[in-house]
Amino acid sequence: MGAYFIDFEAESLYIFLRGLCGRVNTAGRAAVSQPATDQTVNGEAAMKLQGDLPRILNDRRVRKITALLLLLAVLSLALPADSQAVYFNRKLSGSMPDYGDVRNMTGGESQISPDGRYVVFVADRDTDEMIELYSVPLEGGEPTRLNAALKNGAGVNRFLISPDSQWVVYLADQDTVGKDELYSVPIGGGSPTKLNTTPVSGGDVLDFQITPNSQGVVYRADQDQNDRDELYSNWITGGTPFNLSGTLVPGGDVSSYKITPNNLGVVFRADKDLDNTYELYSNWITGGTPVKLHSPLGALSDLNALYRITPNSQVVVFILDLDFNDVFELYRVPVTGGSPIRLNDDLASGGGVLTFDISADGQQVVYLADQDTDEVCEIYSVPLVGGTPTRLNDDLVFEGDVDRFDISPDGGRVVYRADQDADEVYELYSVPIVGGTAVRLNEAMVGGGDVFESYRITPNSLGVVYVADQDTDDVYEIYSVPVGGGTVNKLNPTLVSGGNVGGFFLVAKNSLGVVYTADQEVDGVTELYAASIFGGAVQKLNGTLTAGGGVYYASIKIAPDSRAVIYRADQEVDEKYELFVTLRSRDMYLPLVVSE
Repeated sequence: MGAYFIDFEAESLYIFLRGLCGRVNTAGRAAVSQPATDQTVNGEAAMKLQGDLPRILNDRRVRKITALLLLLAVLSLALPADSQAVYFNRKLSGSMPDYGDVRNMTGGESQISPDGRYVVFVADRDTDEMIELYSVPLEGGEPTRLNAALKNGAGVNRFLISPDSQWVVYLADQDTVGKDELYSVPIGGGSPTKLNTTPVSGGDVLDFQITPNSQGVVYRADQDQNDRDELYSNWITGGTPFNLSGTLVPGGDVSSYKITPNNLGVVFRADKDLDNTYELYSNWITGGTPVKLHSPLGALSDLNALYRITPNSQVVVFILDLDFNDVFELYRVPVTGGSPIRLNDDLASGGGVLTFDISADGQQVVYLADQDTDEVCEIYSVPLVGGTPTRLNDDLVFEGDVDRFDISPDGGRVVYRADQDADEVYELYSVPIVGGTAVRLNEAMVGGGDVFESYRITPNSLGVVYVADQDTDDVYEIYSVPVGGGTVNKLNPTLVSGGNVGGFFLVAKNSLGVVYTADQEVDGVTELYAASIFGGAVQKLNGTLTAGGGVYYASIKIAPDSRAVIYRADQEVDEKYELFVTLRSRDMYLPLVVSE
């Protein structure tokens, strides 16, 4: 592929240079617009260029242009490297009155659309304390209000952007104050469409999810009877909702649900048949008769709130005390129902499965359990189809535990945090998902040091980024390391006395950069920085902060193409939170230069 590209470049250069001499005919222009599919044709173009090149380069016009291009090349080499990457800091939320703020609420954090074109946020930018929904182009412009006019006391409570970036779906008491309902609206603005039927007195829409193909919305509501939470779906463009949960026993409710990755069905947890005994069901996305995924549970059995659907939508993995009261074990079952297969090994007396995850390829399940010794939490891996589980962590010191794990995106390794080697000293380890030698990722800890709970595996599965007081007790800094172990890179520079890197950070999707918050330069003043995953120069991303100002960590998002970062800050006026973007024209990795 590389040779083919080079040959096509030769053909293009040949036609370009001949064009400067006025020799390109219609066929030559067509050759540029339709690159040859046969590599030999491109090879011929290269040879033709070699034969004609002396005559072409002797043309006076070509000599002048060539000299100009050479001059530009020399000047570009003379510029410092960091001048090639310019960042611009802009306000996205537009002009707001003194009372206005961009809000950050559960389900209402500012978001970048998956295609990277829009930012959607909530703010009281038009009426004090009236939270409304807006979209704005990522590169800036005037925000567009997405919701319809609201009455006094009403507001938008949460929203999601559809995976295809065309729609925003939101909850608001838009029609009746105090009654949350569900609406969809084009992301660039337009007329909102109500997706639910009008709820009964006291009824509300509680929550919702958008299907992966962006065609439908599934929501939970006490739409038909107050305090009876049922499950519904509708097209994102509107229509008549489908009831997915069927008839519920008196007192029964749907407590949670998940959409299958193939968009065809839902899996939900409900006390549908026996009040206060939660079981697992599936149904088609457009309704039908719900199927119970396991045998009926008795009054002493219960379904844990955690369950997951495999990436191929064929299997559901869940935690259940199917056989013994308060003994939670791990099972798999077809999404259409059947006989559950237990995945964990026999448990120690008092033991149970606490949490689990499924690898992205759907082949392995990793779970945390006190399987071998009561109250000693360890991690295990087992094939999805069942088999003998493999313990992944090394032997733990007395009273040691694994407290968190993550599977790499490629499904090859598991990274976990544990006080494996010294009690109450939490460190970071990596191990193949099928078992093997666990490798410690962090360097030796100073006395009192720990790896912070927040760590991330890079999207390309090659590295891990973590925060720890590794070098100085109670001074938290940010580090990167290869996922299989190796040289640890500190990403932040020396911190001001009293400064710390915050526990919240993001890794760019291209796996080249890390964005983090820290009071790095002034103790107590939180600012936003970008660093190369390999270490080196660090760039501040926020603009100059007013006295008392700071960056709010939970609002930070990186654009899908890694070219921009949005954040919420009282950057210009203390206690007035606005939305800003720092962007550039290339992928995010350092060095960078900010231009305000």
